[in-house]
Amino acid sequence: MIKRQIIPYLKKSRLNYPILVVLGPKYSGKTELVMNEFSKSNASYVNLEDRIVLSKAKNDPAGFFKQYSFPIILDEAHRAPELLKYMPNLIDGYKGEAKIVLIGLSHPALKKFAKKEFVAVINLMPRSIAECQGKKLEEYICSGFMPNVCYSKYYSDYLEKNVEYFANISNKDYFHKFVILLAKQLGQTVKLKSLAKKIGVSSVTLSLWLNVLEDSCVIFKLPCYIDNFGKRTVKGPKVYFTDVALAAYLLGIENSRQVESHDMFESLFENMVIAEILKNSCNAGEEPKLYHLTDNHNFKIDLILHKKYVHLINITPKAHYNSAIASNLFRISEKIEKNKCLTVIYTGRHKTVAGINLRNFEDGLKFT
Repeated sequence: MIKRQIIPYLKKSRLNYPILVVLGPKYSGKTELVMNEFSKSNASYVNLEDRIVLSKAKNDPAGFFKQYSFPIILDEAHRAPELLKYMPNLIDGYKGEAKIVLIGLSHPALKKFAKKEFVAVINLMPRSIAECQGKKLEEYICSGFMPNVCYSKYYSDYLEKNVEYFANISNKDYFHKFVILLAKQLGQTVKLKSLAKKIGVSSVTLSLWLNVLEDSCVIFKLPCYIDNFGKRTVKGPKVYFTDVALAAYLLGIENSRQVESHDMFESLFENMVIAEILKNSCNAGEEPKLYHLTDNHNFKIDLILHKKYVHLINITPKAHYNSAIASNLFRISEKIEKNKCLTVIYTGRHKTVAGINLRNFEDGLKFT
């Protein structure tokens, strides 16, 4: 087993919270992570994907927990949100290591429960570049960050097994078309009215479907930067895939040789890098504060990251640095009255040019 970077945060949370909620996309390694952490605790493992077990949980949630000894690990916990309201009584006055661990996707009820003061949230993303070293750039994009996963099966399983728990989608062909169009517009601001015309459903329906994709950890949204730099700023979020290889699969990329020559190569690289920075925040137990800035004249900052400092980041797969690549960083940096760091993430070697930090995409991408 590869040692996951989130383990120190998991261990700390286990000692300080009675309930842990472990969220993340399918096949990201949530169950393996938890089972290894609790391997010496004689924990009761309950998988709610089992229909008989699930039926008991739904029909008698009050009596369900009496069948098991603590600590209890509930896998696929999003399938039985009925259990959540009984959990506070189980840990009332309890002090000690985690008593209940919930593993699942980000079902709205589970996300709401995770905000309670006695709950620690572990957001487990797909493996990071540091956890999957030794690949070429094209292999990262094509084969992804969930080892030994066939993305065609991953996607079909998602459609058949998980979508139904988030929304009643009667026409999965339309839903599939929507997901394909999102991949084709990777890294662009989402215009639901335009997409609705192409698909033949309402923009309200697409808004629901977009939330379904986010709740099931297939995509994540990058909101527009909160400060207002002018009336022409584009306000909508950009959409990226949690694992870039799923986007590559949806775009019809079948092997790593097709990556660099594909029309969407730059967008796929951008997706990979932003997802990597998101992983680093999640692995440290931090709330990600990531934004984009785009206006109607194609002025943009690919990523604005709020941490101790404000980081202005542009992303390009070009190996040879050109000052034009970073020109927007200088323009916007003059308008921010905060400590800021200017960075270009690319495929070349690490160096600093005229105040711009040029960083290779494999350098860990951690920011302070």
